[in-house]
Formats: sequence, C-alpha cells, structure tokens
Amino acid sequence: MKHRASLLSLLLITLAPSIGGQSEPQLPEKAVSAPREIALPVIAYQPECPLKLLYVDIQALLDGGERRVLRYRNESAKPIKSYTIAHVTSLGTGGMLEIHSMPSDKWIMPGKELALGTRSRVQLVPLTDSLRERLNLQGPMQSIFVFMVIRVTFADDSVYDDEKAYHALKNHLEKLSKCS
Repeated sequence: MKHRASLLSLLLITLAPSIGGQSEPQLPEKAVSAPREIALPVIAYQPECPLKLLYVDIQALLDGGERRVLRYRNESAKPIKSYTIAHVTSLGTGGMLEIHSMPSDKWIMPGKELALGTRSRVQLVPLTDSLRERLNLQGPMQSIFVFMVIRVTFADDSVYDDEKAYHALKNHLEKLSKCS
C-alpha cells in the first residue's frame, strides 16, 4: 500500500505540468510604433465615406516584420455587412483587408467603433536608439502609407464605392516610384 501511494505521488508529480495545460503562457510579442519621419501613416480624405478611419499606426515587430493597427467607426445610419480597407505605399505597393458578408450578429451597427490589429498580444515598447538602429528606423523617410476605405456594403445591399480613387492613387504612386 505504501509502495502504491509513492508510485501514485511520483506519477502525479511527473504528469502535473501536462494536466493543467500543454504549454506555458506565451509572452506578448514586442513592437515599436514606427517613427512618422520614417514611415508616415496617412488617412485619405473621404468625406462621403460611411466607414470613417479614426486612427492608423505602423508598428515594427522586434522579432521582424510589421503590422498595422486601425480604428474605425460606422458613421452612417445603416448597418454595414461587409467592407474593404486598403493601404497603398509611396512605392506603389500595398495591402487590402476584405471582410465579406458578415453574419447579421457581426454587422457594424451605426455609431459602432472597431479596432483592427489590437487583438494579438503585442506590447508596445519605447523606441530607443539601439532599437532604431536594429530595426533600420533611421535615416530619410522610407515610405508613406495611405489608408482608405475602398468599398462598404450595407445590410440593405446598397454600396459605397471608392475603388476608382484607390486605383488612381495606386497607379499614380506606382508611376512615381518608377521615376525615382
């Protein structure tokens, strides 16, 4: 009986780390906001746009890579069921976020504010001189990032569309980048 209790204690000590969970909690990834004199985030002027961009940030991850953080609000009187937000850089490159046909319980209701890029575990740290050098966040401006809403589809299937302006901007910036 004493041997069986010792064996059970040994088994519990050995298995204890795996009983409560398989892995240790992940530490947050660390990032710095890219200085505006290096990477300037700009929100395009879109006075008729129902999905207003309120805040944009370009962040350099300390382990490499970058991410964008956005905050936006439905300024219209109708729920939004899908939308496309894009950014284009002064080099003519860019990216797009398309959210298609969300279920009605996920629609962006009038006045509702949302954030993108804030859910992941990222801790912003101060930009030191050594981080500035390590992440190549020094010297002349490297890029301008223009953020804009390309398309919004409302619950009633009416549409706001600024794709023409987006493509004109993208084409213009591509031409400029080839000239330099």
